[in-house]
Amino acid sequence: MSTLIVSAILMAVIIIPFLLMRSGIKKHEKELYAELADLAQKNSTEIGQYEVLKDIAVATDKSLEKLFFIHKNENLATTQTIDLGIFTTCQLEKAVKVIRMETGDRTIIEKISLLFKSADRKNQPITLELFNTDYDSLTLAGELQLAEKWAALINDRVKA
Repeated sequence: MSTLIVSAILMAVIIIPFLLMRSGIKKHEKELYAELADLAQKNSTEIGQYEVLKDIAVATDKSLEKLFFIHKNENLATTQTIDLGIFTTCQLEKAVKVIRMETGDRTIIEKISLLFKSADRKNQPITLELFNTDYDSLTLAGELQLAEKWAALINDRVKA
């Protein structure tokens, strides 16, 4: 019987930190979504498609006219609204550094951004930075896939 109690206590000690960490992540995601919804409301629209990844939240309104972006961590707080109607392309940009090693060259991604360009020169390009080793962690955690997905989605919209 005492072995069962010790085992249960040991399991609780191992599992509880993971549950608390997951709860904190879910709370942070809900906060980012609430900020997206607030940003959409300020622009007299509602959130359509959205995605939250760690410290990044990206969304479009239901009519795909506007893009809402939030990147928020302890080092950085960026909030931006983009009118998709004035842009003709969205490019995924990566800044990389090549490190030469005896076993071969290694490429390290330092920045990932989405660059919005317009055919009209009056409209300045806009860059949304999704990952930067200066502000974020040193390892990627889905930012590249997020950028690829949203660049494709936005390009489908702006070319339509």
